[in-house]
Amino acid sequence: MWKRHLSTIAGATSSVLALSNANRRSQPEIRCQDRTNVQAIRQLPNLDSLGLESQHMSIFTRHGERVSVAAVVNATRHADVVLMGETHDDPVAHQMELLVLAATNELKPCVLSMEMFESDIQGVVDEYMVGMIEEEDFLKDARPWANYSTDYRHMLEFAKRVGIPVIAANVPRRYVKTIGRVGSESFAHACWPSSSYAWIPSVLDALYAIPSNRYMEHIRDIALSAANHARLSQGCPYMKKGQTEELTSAVILWDLAMAHSIANALEAHAERTVLHVCGSFHCERDLGIIEMLSNYREKTKVVVIAIYPEQDCHTFDQSRHRNAADFVILTDAQLPRSCDHFQNAID
Repeated sequence: MWKRHLSTIAGATSSVLALSNANRRSQPEIRCQDRTNVQAIRQLPNLDSLGLESQHMSIFTRHGERVSVAAVVNATRHADVVLMGETHDDPVAHQMELLVLAATNELKPCVLSMEMFESDIQGVVDEYMVGMIEEEDFLKDARPWANYSTDYRHMLEFAKRVGIPVIAANVPRRYVKTIGRVGSESFAHACWPSSSYAWIPSVLDALYAIPSNRYMEHIRDIALSAANHARLSQGCPYMKKGQTEELTSAVILWDLAMAHSIANALEAHAERTVLHVCGSFHCERDLGIIEMLSNYREKTKVVVIAIYPEQDCHTFDQSRHRNAADFVILTDAQLPRSCDHFQNAID
């Protein structure tokens, strides 16, 4: 029940099973207690049936075959990277991400990589994860998104409890705003102090990361659509509207930086699967982060899960959903949204 106050992280995942009885006017408050990984996983719902008959979500393969959460989790077993693409105000997507993280981590230890934190605050994340700083100080210094407490805190707290490393994967917003304002030439010259390049992919990376025609068309299709610009902006709440070319350069930097962070995480944690949470735009149709990751690491085994809110979450639209990802999860768009990104956007 959405009204139910959940006392453990396992309770949070089991609430996904109760979506058919969800109350559309409230959401659960997720509170993590000090439980071990094994204790939490033992309380996970039956994944073989979850998703097949849920009122507020459906799960499909890339070709439209209906499957359960178990099929999704089993596909991650041998993956190096799992990309979970969401719409950032989708409450069901956030429950699913927690469930997939918990279940995948039982099969193979994970790293949680997040678009929602920027790479220059990695030290702050590390300090909080090992318990050296309090949450109040973490929130002051980590610059979390406006919907952190409702939508992402439960994943971070779960990772903290069970020892999953967390990667602040996004490029710092000041660079995205700069390239979105003046274009890619801002990184074509040695105009930044050398210290800045600790947080942005190197100029050589950017020069060699030439996007495919499909990738460029994908970005421009979104940028040219006024309706879809709102969707793109959700992935970066501090990004303002700009000219198409400037927006294109910013998105390329954005995807390149997250791919760079994922590649570094794979090198640092070779024994773990990297589960990366981002806006669906950044990983759908085998583009975005997937394409950019090939610049850093060849033959990476990637599983992509795209989560889309739809008015009819039980109908797979072949024209829109086919081949969007390895797995397409449709969620109930009629459920209350968790956040107004434009109201909370950073100027």
